[in-house]
Amino acid sequence: MKILITGATGKLGQAVVNSALESGHQVRAMARPGRKLESINWFEKPGVEVARVDLRDRRSLPAVLEGVDVVVHLAAVLGGDFYEQFEGSVIATENLLAALEEKPSIKLVHISTFSVYGCLQRWPFAFWDEDSPREKHIDERDNYAKTKTIQENIIREASERIGFPLVVLRPGVIYGPGSWFPAQLGLEASKKTWIRIGTIAPVPITYVENCADAIILAAEKDQANGETFNIVDNNLPTQWKLMNRLRAHQPVRPKVIPIPWILMRMLGRSAWLFNKYVCKGNAKLPGLLTPAQLHARFKPFFYSNRKIRDKLGWVPKYSLDESLERIFKPVPQEAPTPVDVATTT
Repeated sequence: MKILITGATGKLGQAVVNSALESGHQVRAMARPGRKLESINWFEKPGVEVARVDLRDRRSLPAVLEGVDVVVHLAAVLGGDFYEQFEGSVIATENLLAALEEKPSIKLVHISTFSVYGCLQRWPFAFWDEDSPREKHIDERDNYAKTKTIQENIIREASERIGFPLVVLRPGVIYGPGSWFPAQLGLEASKKTWIRIGTIAPVPITYVENCADAIILAAEKDQANGETFNIVDNNLPTQWKLMNRLRAHQPVRPKVIPIPWILMRMLGRSAWLFNKYVCKGNAKLPGLLTPAQLHARFKPFFYSNRKIRDKLGWVPKYSLDESLERIFKPVPQEAPTPVDVATTT
């Protein structure tokens, strides 16, 4: 099977490319023109074909889909203002969908996010699954949640209209090398001081390689078509447990300043009311004091990966402790075989 992977140079994209290769697939990895690939871990691996294409250029996309069986759509813009994220996530997706109109037999595996779920009106420790309600206060969420919600909506509408097979995957917090401190824990005030907001809330994490394997499994399995799956690892740790695990891997253990979730919720509510009634809604509150964003990060919920385990047979390859060992003590690369210069020609 040939898989086109957008966003192939990102951390998750690189893991997905490698998972696809390990499963015996051919990969067409999309990278922007001018992007240097020497540091990308799949660069020049057998089975990888590089497509130098910008998703914002609609004219170049039909040719990229030639010979492709599945598109794994990972591309999204994480930073910048709303318009930058809208262009890189929504406009780029609209261009991809326009190209898929000419090839409706190609399967699309779309990587969404937990950010599309609503949190503000749900009771603490409610159970999250794929049928949980979507966010009703999207205007109060951050730009990433806004653009990813729009992106998922237009993809679902296009699938119904065009008829291409669609799988929507919603990973929780993806962690791995270089991004191992989930925002749901609190803040890294400095290398010596961490702030933990909450204690007993389960953290909906998935290790990057576990998540990549789930994505390729969804690309392979016909029974995934038309379905939505949440992706989180087994045995999710609480905030307290995860922070302790992370501290144990630091050269010098940081001091932890705990802030109770109830106190943080009261601060956020007070700031919101002050802004509404005193500032007439004109103050720009930081995310930590915006109730919709605050609840999305720290409100305690229970999460499940039962659907993807039962329907697709996904089993996370690495446990939490094994994942942290891979992050902080990477497996050494195999040394190259010495070359006997005297016998070469």
